[in-house]
Amino acid sequence: MKEYYDCECTCSVMTVWHDKDTDYCGDSVFVSIYKKVQRWPLLYKLRLMWHILITGDPYEDEVVLSLDDARRLGKDLLKELGEK
Repeated sequence: MKEYYDCECTCSVMTVWHDKDTDYCGDSVFVSIYKKVQRWPLLYKLRLMWHILITGDPYEDEVVLSLDDARRLGKDLLKELGEK
């Protein structure tokens, strides 16, 4: 199983896969977040910088899933792990 889930903000993709034969951690589920390369307008960059300065939260490790994608993620994981 290797599934891709697009972030609702369209700036990143989350990849989830299950590997039963991993030498270093056994039966495991891996989650990776990849940033999409985009050219952002200057106003957006300034707004993001202001948000980071005020809140200290840059959202670098956050993926926002739609409710449909969140349900699909849950179903995919349960199916892969053999649970209902």
